[in-house]
Amino acid sequence: MNENDDDDVDWGEPERRAKTFDHIAGVMERVRNIQFTPVFLNRRAAGTKFDVQTFSEGHDPMDFTLLDPATGRVLVTDNFYFTEPTECILVGTEDDLDGGGVMLPGVIKRNAKLVFEVAGQRLRETGPDLRVMRLTFHFPGTEPFSPWAE
Repeated sequence: MNENDDDDVDWGEPERRAKTFDHIAGVMERVRNIQFTPVFLNRRAAGTKFDVQTFSEGHDPMDFTLLDPATGRVLVTDNFYFTEPTECILVGTEDDLDGGGVMLPGVIKRNAKLVFEVAGQRLRETGPDLRVMRLTFHFPGTEPFSPWAE
């Protein structure tokens, strides 16, 4: 064993190591099998309020008001990209985890990247920072609702 090795795990116990790997594999399989139903914007009413938490560290959730469900026109604010309320088109999400980069127009899908158009220009810098982690709807008189509650 290398004297500079900082590994505190006793890898001399094959049974314990195998059990740990089996546990990790089980957790990963359960996460992979969770079905997160994509949300279609055109099935929501104008005026619907929702927020999207992305994987971006230090970014607050993006707050949306759906202005036109058919076109994806929204009013959006957050503490990084849209510090002032901005009217734009939420084009949908790009599902690039399988390497294909499939664009899902008018759809918000977990683990896919949000895609926006502002003043007719598609924002290209919306990389992994805008990968959707959580979606929460806010309806008057009710508690916030997440269609992907785990």
